[in-house]
Amino acid sequence: MTPASWIIDALGQYKVRQADVESGRRRLAQALGLPSRKEISNKRLRFISNALVLRVIDLLDADDRAALSIAASEVFQVARVLPIPEEPIAAAEALLRLGCLGVLGDRGADVRRLLGERFPDLPTDSDEWSTRVWSTILDVWLRLLRKDGWDDLDSVQKGVADIRASQSDLEPVFLQRTEQRGDARPAWQLISDYHLARAAEILGEYTSLGACCKSASLGVESGFWTLSESQRGLLRPSEGGFPSFCGI
Repeated sequence: MTPASWIIDALGQYKVRQADVESGRRRLAQALGLPSRKEISNKRLRFISNALVLRVIDLLDADDRAALSIAASEVFQVARVLPIPEEPIAAAEALLRLGCLGVLGDRGADVRRLLGERFPDLPTDSDEWSTRVWSTILDVWLRLLRKDGWDDLDSVQKGVADIRASQSDLEPVFLQRTEQRGDARPAWQLISDYHLARAAEILGEYTSLGACCKSASLGVESGFWTLSESQRGLLRPSEGGFPSFCGI
């Protein structure tokens, strides 16, 4: 059995072919500006798409770049005809997921065209710190995928610089609330988000200049990670080596 073939076997080749035909029909109707008759419901098509995403994830660990590219391209073609949520953050998450599949499937031109047609207006100036950080991360990564000239690349650097500049004002209030609840999960999420922000900044620098001018580290020297001692106490490992979320 080849890597990830169990997913296709469990799903059924017939359903995969159905999804491929349906997505092709919808793309053609959209290109011609014609109404599309849906032979398969969006719910069923999304189920098949999600199953095919599992195959892509499975192939990420396999040493078969060609198979990964084919699998990602197939699911990209299916997923791109599904409706995108209206809510900006949900829309950005769906577009970023779709864009990643497109890049893995060597469909970069289609990804750029898709993001050129629809780019969500995200709340990157939200007073809620976690919302501001996550919105900015979605925005900068979508811009890295779109790469619509220097404006997008400059906006990547500006977006990360903005959350770094706002961190000292907004992060302490957010972390204080999480500390009062004894819930470390938002703090863990922030640390993960800061890594994503820094990675976007480094990739933006490399794309713009062909080299990284700043330190490529992800730690304190990057301007992030200013958790207090009590807040860091929420993140200490448990005896089993996993994070303890109870705060005690």
